[in-house]
Amino acid sequence: MNYFYRKKGQTVYKEVIYRLMETHSEEVSLSYEHIGYAWLPYEEAVNRLRYKSAKNLLKKAHEYLQNILKNEDSTLIS
Repeated sequence: MNYFYRKKGQTVYKEVIYRLMETHSEEVSLSYEHIGYAWLPYEEAVNRLRYKSAKNLLKKAHEYLQNILKNEDSTLIS
């Protein structure tokens, strides 16, 4: 995802890369760039997001994961 914003009168280009990952730990280590995090159920996460583009991206990730789970379930049945 990329966009522009203004900082101190300057136009700044920002590119954000999201990665879909799996973890077996709830422990998180934050870098200096971050102020916090939250583990949230899908609906709560969507409602917390401010920008339509971020909501759409999360929706696509959710649909992708739902399709994987659906395909795994059908493989177990056959």
